[in-house]
Amino acid sequence: MDEMTQRLGSTLLSGDCLTIIGRPGTGKTALLESVYAQLVSTIDPAPVLVLTPDRDHADVLRNRLQLPADAVLSSAPARSLASFAYGIARAAHTTRTGEDLEFISGADQDVFLADLLAGHEIGRARGPAWPSEITAEVRSTSAFRTEVRDALNRVMEFDFGMRMPEASPESSEHVFDFGRGALDRVLADNPDPRWQAVAEILDEYLGIMSMPGYGGIDSATVLALAAFEIFREPAEVTAGRSWTFAPDRVPTVVLADGVQDFPAASWGILEQLRARAALLDGDTSALVRLLLEVQVGGAEALAGLDVRPLPA
Repeated sequence: MDEMTQRLGSTLLSGDCLTIIGRPGTGKTALLESVYAQLVSTIDPAPVLVLTPDRDHADVLRNRLQLPADAVLSSAPARSLASFAYGIARAAHTTRTGEDLEFISGADQDVFLADLLAGHEIGRARGPAWPSEITAEVRSTSAFRTEVRDALNRVMEFDFGMRMPEASPESSEHVFDFGRGALDRVLADNPDPRWQAVAEILDEYLGIMSMPGYGGIDSATVLALAAFEIFREPAEVTAGRSWTFAPDRVPTVVLADGVQDFPAASWGILEQLRARAALLDGDTSALVRLLLEVQVGGAEALAGLDVRPLPA
């Protein structure tokens, strides 16, 4: 493990990206811990970031990562992807508007949506024109609400989370519109009444989320919004330098554990972090990521760990 750790650490510090693939129990997380210890003994630990799929996973790693005795960190060395993304989105929003950005949990989002849909059925607000097969009885079920919520989430996280959209034709700049523009383009090509209904609910939902003192950013959208905030940072904000909206520094090294459990919308934030790579003051400070994945489907199971370069 020591020889592999040295080799991987040197590869990362040279600016390359790696994927570590192996079955459960083959030592991927142990290797990450070893690589982390080797890195923070070589470079400043502050901009070395470990990302995990959830908070529990991050809590476990925090207690196992080895830091130098004199290390000073402004935040925990291991964080869930959602926590890191929310920190980015919140700091950027507060700097720009002077207002806080509340985090809306999945449970809270479900309550908002349930109230919104119920209001349509009792006439408190005008609802969309659903196709005849989606009856009032269907719309009253929790399963229907779950389907609507999933549809909204996939739309809101699509731009910047799962793909880089085109710039606005009006301003020639990129705009974060919670996927509304992408949905409009889909409807222009295929005016499906079900998606039109989703678009109308999305507009109403976004109106609620934008209400001062009531709304915020939900767990589905926060990854895409964070990716957008990183994307819009000036070009000189590169690895090792501070964000314009916070004193924290752009990570120089990102180690991601359990990537097979990351949501699809994590692509955007990881790619935007990777794009901040730079050579600073003659020292290699390129952003890199060590992705630790479980081998799944269609390939022969590995007896151990397989180290592969990550394409540029």
